[in-house]
Amino acid sequence: MKYLSQSVIKLAIASLRRSVHPFLGITYLTCKERRLAVGDLQEFALDASTKAFMERHHRMDHSSEYYFQPFKSSKYWVSSKYPSTRLHSINKRIFEPAFMHHESSELWGLREDYIDNIVGIINSLPSYQVGIPLPAIAIWTGKDILWPDNADIAAVVATFMANFWITPAERERLFIDISEQFPADCFSQRAPNLEHLSHEFEPPPRSPKHALGNIASLQTNSIGPAEEYALEFGKRLTLLVGDNGLGKTFLFDLIWWALTGNWANMTVMPSAFENQSGDPTVKFRFEGQSPTVCRTTTMQFDYAKQDWRPLSGYSPVNAVCIYATSDGGIAVSGIPNNPMMQSTQIQHMQVFQLGEIWDGRTAKIEGIVRDWASWQQAEDQRKFETFKQVLSLLSPSDLGELRPGKLTRVLGDPRQMPTITHSYGEVPIIQTSAGVRRILMIAYIIIWAWFEHRLVSESLRASPTQNLIVLLDELDAHLHPRWQRTVLPSILRLGEILDGHPTVQIVAATHSPMVMASMESEFVSEIDTLYHLELRAGDVFLRRLDFDAHGDMSRWFTSQLFGLKHARNIRAERAIEAAKRIQSADSFNRDEIQKAHQELSAILPPDDPFWRRWWYFAKQWGVD
Repeated sequence: MKYLSQSVIKLAIASLRRSVHPFLGITYLTCKERRLAVGDLQEFALDASTKAFMERHHRMDHSSEYYFQPFKSSKYWVSSKYPSTRLHSINKRIFEPAFMHHESSELWGLREDYIDNIVGIINSLPSYQVGIPLPAIAIWTGKDILWPDNADIAAVVATFMANFWITPAERERLFIDISEQFPADCFSQRAPNLEHLSHEFEPPPRSPKHALGNIASLQTNSIGPAEEYALEFGKRLTLLVGDNGLGKTFLFDLIWWALTGNWANMTVMPSAFENQSGDPTVKFRFEGQSPTVCRTTTMQFDYAKQDWRPLSGYSPVNAVCIYATSDGGIAVSGIPNNPMMQSTQIQHMQVFQLGEIWDGRTAKIEGIVRDWASWQQAEDQRKFETFKQVLSLLSPSDLGELRPGKLTRVLGDPRQMPTITHSYGEVPIIQTSAGVRRILMIAYIIIWAWFEHRLVSESLRASPTQNLIVLLDELDAHLHPRWQRTVLPSILRLGEILDGHPTVQIVAATHSPMVMASMESEFVSEIDTLYHLELRAGDVFLRRLDFDAHGDMSRWFTSQLFGLKHARNIRAERAIEAAKRIQSADSFNRDEIQKAHQELSAILPPDDPFWRRWWYFAKQWGVD
């Protein structure tokens, strides 16, 4: 089996571009393919049919909403509304004599003399010719077909004639044969890259509404703790749960690299699997608001350069991206470093260490202390009001609402110091608890990154992104259990507060049953996913799981996500397991029972549920 070569498809497009009217290449072929009645009327949704035709034949770049236009026109790309707007007007206004149609209805048909009428209309239009180059249109409509090994250009033309029910009269009047302009061998063993091919003529316009704003999937081969990983991301939330050392942070680093094209930490290198199933690769897919608007990129490791290279074109996701790492640092992407020098298509990435987020980095970020004070004293309070709303949203239930207090001074520090108002007074932010400081950092960096992106976009006269992606490794770090029960549902509502109400996609890793329990009333299987990393027989596996509610917190501890046998301390677990082994053994003696009973009495409280099972058994054997 083989494909039409990329070079011959390019030649066909150039031929069609010279003089073929879009009506002939789209509307006429749509009517023929659907076998529209001649001399009679039938139910026929013309606009919907031409759109379906263009979706099938003109969708050259799946990351764009625009259709590629190979026919004579002022531009190569037309919007998704083209079938119902411009083409609709051409069909009804210019080529009306070719059709039978009842106004305000879906009844359509071709007139008996439609060929004469089409020829007459085309001949009356300057710069257009009637003759559709037959091999060129056959190649264009057959560009994504897998052809048999014995196929030649005549077979391609014959397939076109059959698929579109072209009559002898139509072939004679509407087509011309220019087969001599095409090479005898027009096939290749490799499928054509239609996206790259169309970009050679002209790249499509980029629509913010349809930009690739989230990550949909990630697959790896021969890198990391497991030989293979496969993730399908939720449009809103993806949760990762698993033991230490199985690859959660590794996956976060890969996701960040896929999103931005940069590493937040060290470059991930291939694994040394003895029975490696193929070259080390990472494959990921970005999507727009609709899954049909997507782009898949495959990266392969280049051993000679000791680096990764794309097997096809790569560009970063169209989103402001934030990665809160497990060591307290934060990476930010989506903000060009120099607005006057860089394109909006190039995203700039910065990794800020913990101290820099608080105290700043010259020419990069002022830091939370200075920015907070600046926002609080600014004449324009929009940024500070948004910051206050985010703090309120993320506040813990035990401390109450995190509210900014008055600016103050701390001995030995020349800066105006923000404060947080607690029930017991105002506390300078550098003196708050580790949990409060982590949430302050996340709230600050989200506000800073989002407003910086919009400022840069305004400077460039570009449309800002409507997408925010937040990666949270060790989400529960430093947080009290009460806070763990509220933090994730709160983060999911960030889009309700930020300017422009962005679409928010969260990827979070946690070791906390409290965080999982907090999602029992929030998790939506259509837009959220849950994955579990587990170790079985020395191998690491990543499994997608249904989200099951467990109710009582102890049941979360003993669920398959956390894998504890008992929601108790380790000594109590061992004592209970030893007692259970005695109960199920074929033989035992009273001394063993007495010893087990003494250990249970030393570790279990009197109201522990296990006593109900043990007391009766022990008394039967004379143990009081």
